[in-house]
Amino acid sequence: MVESSQAEVSNDAIVATTRILIADQVSPELEGIVQHLRAAGHQCDITTSADQARKLLLAQSYDLLITDINLADGEGTDLIEHVQQTFPGLPVMVVTESPSLESAIRSVELPVVAYLLKSESKTVLCERVRSAIARTESVQSLLRTQRQLRQCAADLDDVRFGRWKPGPKERQGQMRVPISTLQSLAGCLGELVALETGPNVTAQVTRFCKLLHCPVWQVQRNAIHKCILLLHETKRRFKSKELAQVRETLEDLLKTLQ
Repeated sequence: MVESSQAEVSNDAIVATTRILIADQVSPELEGIVQHLRAAGHQCDITTSADQARKLLLAQSYDLLITDINLADGEGTDLIEHVQQTFPGLPVMVVTESPSLESAIRSVELPVVAYLLKSESKTVLCERVRSAIARTESVQSLLRTQRQLRQCAADLDDVRFGRWKPGPKERQGQMRVPISTLQSLAGCLGELVALETGPNVTAQVTRFCKLLHCPVWQVQRNAIHKCILLLHETKRRFKSKELAQVRETLEDLLKTLQ
């Protein structure tokens, strides 16, 4: 039995961006877990079979696997071992109503990010899910950056040994390295800065400029600072609500460029 479903989306709902595979026996507890995860904005695919779970993992990219210890056709720990060997980096959570010392020990030895009881609070479950997915996104970002940097190194070797054949645009601009290499390097820096600064887009841009010692960023900062000083000077000569609002806006902007 396989059930695939997306989170229901209403006018004010957030469209799910993460996909979770759940391998477990059908039960009221499982239905409650799935309902809670979907309400939190996750897409969930469900199967009771370890064999079917392996097929789904091959056919679809997942952000997280949640499995019980006992499945219809085998042990959940066997499925976890398969994931460790075939899909390294995919986080796995064990959520069970039949905990045992043996299964807990095996789970510790395997790449399990959490071992929870089905009676555990749904809030705790969702928090563990969010934490596991966030960590996975960071790891995947680092892996993408590593792959891109290896490709950039290979591209530069081609240039160094005369194997690179520039395209028409690159010949016109007298480029000495492939445009794709420059774009990849910029993408790598962007991903690393995003990892450091988190979801704050303004902080990412500012940090990016600081790391590059961007002269444009410094000129903009100085220009905004001069405008603020001028507006402070006009404040002493005459009062204007509109100018005060402009000054406050520029001061807030300047704070992001410190």
